[in-house]
Amino acid sequence: MIRIAGRGAAAYTTRLVIPRTLAGGAAPGLDTQGTAPAGTTVHYLLEAEGETAGRIELATTEGQAGLTISGFDDGQPLLTPQDNATAWEGRFPTTQRYLIEITATEGDIAYTLTTEVTGNPSP
Repeated sequence: MIRIAGRGAAAYTTRLVIPRTLAGGAAPGLDTQGTAPAGTTVHYLLEAEGETAGRIELATTEGQAGLTISGFDDGQPLLTPQDNATAWEGRFPTTQRYLIEITATEGDIAYTLTTEVTGNPSP
């Protein structure tokens, strides 16, 4: 249920986004291809165990895009727009789903998103 409450007349816009879930776990080198019109954002979810190694990389063949990655449950950012990066590599801090957002920043884009979760959690 979504509830919007306020006093008096108010204008508002509500948008519901349902991210696509990527096949995750220990699937190394999963490539997902897609397109997005200028100014839009595409959302994906990737599940990973805490302390496992991961790599997420965005490559575009048309236009330019930004990549943002954050914990879906705790909101902890791994990669923000201010990082101005199209790749992240490291260890996932906690076991949860991670929200991956691709934003078409300049023109329509065609992209390949590579996601990799490898190994066991570090001891």
